[in-house]
Amino acid sequence: MASLKNDDNDKEVSLKEMLASFLTDEALNDVSLKGSDGEVVSANRFILSARSPVFRGMFLGKFREASSPVVQLDFQGNILMAVVEYILTDAAKMVNCKKRKSTDSPVADSQQIQALASLAEAAVYFHLPGLRKSVLAKFEEIWDADPCSSFAIFQAFKVAFPSMSPMLAEKAMSYVRTTPFKSIRAEHVDCLSSDVLEEILKDKKMETTEYQLFQIIVLWRKGDDKRLMAAKDLTKHISFKKIEPELLSTTITASGLVKIRQLCQAFKHQALQLKKASSSPTSFSTVRYNPWTTLFPAFGVNPTEIKVVGAGSEVVNGIYKKSGSHWLIHTKHRTQEFRLHRGHLCDHDRFRITAATGLVGSRKSFYTVRSQGNTDIPPSKGWESIESGTDPPPKLYYKF
Repeated sequence: MASLKNDDNDKEVSLKEMLASFLTDEALNDVSLKGSDGEVVSANRFILSARSPVFRGMFLGKFREASSPVVQLDFQGNILMAVVEYILTDAAKMVNCKKRKSTDSPVADSQQIQALASLAEAAVYFHLPGLRKSVLAKFEEIWDADPCSSFAIFQAFKVAFPSMSPMLAEKAMSYVRTTPFKSIRAEHVDCLSSDVLEEILKDKKMETTEYQLFQIIVLWRKGDDKRLMAAKDLTKHISFKKIEPELLSTTITASGLVKIRQLCQAFKHQALQLKKASSSPTSFSTVRYNPWTTLFPAFGVNPTEIKVVGAGSEVVNGIYKKSGSHWLIHTKHRTQEFRLHRGHLCDHDRFRITAATGLVGSRKSFYTVRSQGNTDIPPSKGWESIESGTDPPPKLYYKF
């Protein structure tokens, strides 16, 4: 008997391959989705209906779309393509694109962020919670890699789809508040509308100085004369009396954005403050809002982050986040894991700042302090240097 040989004709198409083929083989599709920009996406109405209750009602109900070969939708073609791609493959290239190298800048431009925001809106509209979750995870990835992208994301959340949960816009604003000012460039804020920029400037919890907020207006206006009048109007949200007199008389005056009357009022207020001040120097460059405190939290109130500052062993300084019963440093630039935690057994009444060593299960200690009761929250003061730690000992700040 002749032996049976494998033949290409015996190869069976898998379910995954079959579904993916609907993306490239138009002969399998029976409806065209027309985007708001005129772009047309080919699809199969029955597969769309099987995954989305909105498509099901559209194609299998009594609406006119049920028999129409072309369906007009209020999303651009690239968004509809991503929706169809997700329905067929559980993924979308727009969301699952590879991470860029850290040297690339920016991680995602404002147009890409705007497209992702529209895709999130489409995911909500078509009742595709998995796609929405993927898009939000992508935003987290962008935020983490490039904090300055928070401006474009906030703009997208405020304007692109206001019907989305306001919690998303508030989260985006929380990132804007803590964006390192020295990293902000014109291209980061250029995408902002004047209304959204005004909301940022009016925010009372911005963790930056009034002068830095003024510089954001300067960056936004840079290279666009059409924004001159709007930029001048936006300066009304800057408290110039909290900016150093030298900067008022030089950089701010030279900007041409501030009225002489505004400057005179600021100088007058500062002169009165200096007259009332004691022999200690007066500073006009304080941060608008400082969320960090050294006050030990009341029972049942837990900080979201703990900041370790001023330690002689600089490697332990930074922001720690809760992980189980201990706190871990929150940064991608550490090659070692630093931990803020209670001791074990006989040392349980003390907290330590430690780091893992090369030996499995072994740690080296830097600083220690006696705990304040039976809590996982370490005290702000009273730390001592031990073993690998060098003076001065650190001070802790809490953020809620």
